[in-house]
Order: sequence, then C-alpha cells, then structure tokens
Amino acid sequence: MRIQTALALLMLSTPALAGEVYSFTRQQQGDGLPTFKKGRVLVDGESYRMEVDPDLDPAYPFDVLIARDASGQETGLYIEPRTYYQLKESLPGFVSSLFTLLPGGDESVKNVKLETFDKPEPEEISGMTARRREIHLSYDITVRIYKEKVPGKVRMEATYWMVEDKDLRLPRMLRPDIHTSIPEIDAKLDEALSKLRGFAVRQAVKVTAESNQGPRRMQLYNVNIYDLKKTDAPSSLFEVPKGFRYEEPVFEGPGAPPINPGR
Repeated sequence: MRIQTALALLMLSTPALAGEVYSFTRQQQGDGLPTFKKGRVLVDGESYRMEVDPDLDPAYPFDVLIARDASGQETGLYIEPRTYYQLKESLPGFVSSLFTLLPGGDESVKNVKLETFDKPEPEEISGMTARRREIHLSYDITVRIYKEKVPGKVRMEATYWMVEDKDLRLPRMLRPDIHTSIPEIDAKLDEALSKLRGFAVRQAVKVTAESNQGPRRMQLYNVNIYDLKKTDAPSSLFEVPKGFRYEEPVFEGPGAPPINPGR
C-alpha cells in the first residue's frame, strides 16, 4: 500500500466533513543542500497526520507523522517495515548556517535590528483571504576561528501570508519558525513570530550573509499550503496502526538520511 492512500481515499470519498485536509510544499535552496518536499496534512482539532510523498531526497525520518493532542508529541511511522517511534524533538521550521556566518567558530553580534511590517490590504492566496506580515532582521557578526576574526553582515526578510479568521494546526516543520542558534536574536524572533495570528498559508524567507572570506551567500525558504478542503477524519488515522512495532531509525552521520533496519 502506498503511503498516500489513507488521505487520498478520504479526498475521493464522500466525507462526513469532520476535519480538514490540505496539501503542502516545502522548499529550501541556495547555499547548502537544496531540499524539496510535498505531501498532505489531515487535521481534526489538535490532532494532525502528515503524509510525505516518497522518493524525494533528502529523506525525512518518517513516512507519516502523527500527533494526537495539544501536547505536541509527534510520532513517526514507517509504512513498509511497519515500525514507529516517538520523536524526541519535533523537526524545526527554517534553520540556516548563514545566520552564524561560518561554521565552527565563536560568534558575537552587534547592531541587531529587527522590524515588523503589516500590509493591511488583503490578498487572495490559495483561495483564501490573507494579510501579509513581514519581519526584517539585520546584524553585524564577528566569528572567531582559532586566532582569526572574520567580520560579516547578515540580513533576513521573512514574509508570512496569514489567514486571520482561521486557526488550523500545522506540524512544527510547517509553522512560522526561525532559529539562528544565537540566543539574543532568537529571543527577538520568537517575540515577533508569536504576534502572528491565524493560519500561515504561505511563507517566504530570504537570508544573505557577507564577509571577507568569499562571495555573498544566500538561502531561500518557501512553504505553500493549498487545496484546503473539508473531509472525514477517522480517529484511527491519528493513532499507531495495530501490528506496528517500536523501532527508532538509525542515522549514519550528521545530515545523513535515516536508515530503518526493517526497510
């Protein structure tokens, strides 16, 4: 059975309209390894089930991700070997090595500037009325690697299209979520992101980093939600199927795809 079958059959059947289902794409490109994922998410209240289309590299550490309640605890399922495991930490939204300019150093920042902008004019996005919210961030950064200090400048523009009259659950990896690994900047970002209201139907983030160690580097990140519709939401789809055994995936190294021994 292909892993898309559960939600695909719901979308084709005559629903009882107890939940909602939407499709998504999630893409990152520019500096580093490009990634592209797509799939579907079924939502019923605080419960959600995300099915990821197979054969798209790099792999996620699951075929299906389920969460049953507001605790945020997520469970990963592998369909073919019939295994599951509890994620120790949810996969984050947008992360980028550009925020720290260079890997492996000790960084310090100054002249941190974060501004937010609201566009009052409504826009039609994926058949929904949304309002655009922007977060602009810039800072000077100095990275110390051994005895050398490398100065640089980092800039970020994040744009979110929010459907303010809709509150629909998103898995963490699809939510407006940005982490730089620099505590004082993450605190400012967390505050700005917490003020977003509604359902994020589209996200676009651009980060640039400049230093005297090479050319200007850039990363782009986009999340798009589309084809939202009412559907049935059987409670069994948010639970570990009978006959599945607990088995955590194995990773060969940092950034390597997961290896499930049962596959």
